[in-house]
Amino acid sequence: CELSVVSPKINRGESLAQLLFHLDGVEECRDVVTIATTNCVDVLDEALKDRPSRFDRIISFEPPDLEERAAYIEYLARRIPIPAPMRERLARSAEGLAPAQIQEVVHSIVIEACTAEDDSPDSETVFSVDASDAAVTTVRRKTGAGEVQS
Repeated sequence: CELSVVSPKINRGESLAQLLFHLDGVEECRDVVTIATTNCVDVLDEALKDRPSRFDRIISFEPPDLEERAAYIEYLARRIPIPAPMRERLARSAEGLAPAQIQEVVHSIVIEACTAEDDSPDSETVFSVDASDAAVTTVRRKTGAGEVQS
């Protein structure tokens, strides 16, 4: 399950109560392992992180560095004709974002390009700097990833 949906900053209410109910259980369970993911472990509710036997281990991964972001964007660009300068710009501007967040940025830019009223078939103009910057800002705001200090 994606744990960010039960963040106190996003949606505490019934989602958290339901998850805690299932984690604590009302009957004995044997040989059950619960695995959950999030890109924003820092915003998880304390009821999930701190109570024993809800999640016994939290394994964190650092966000990808510039080289890893560039490689991931190249991977995403296999089927999307994103010009090289835009791929480089995205890799630089996505500092601190998780791969899923980078993918969301790329998909947002593609959607923006597909709905743009520009009749130009040139991919250099279809993928605009403004759309790129707006997508990164939106993903940062939506996920709580915040701005990275240069």
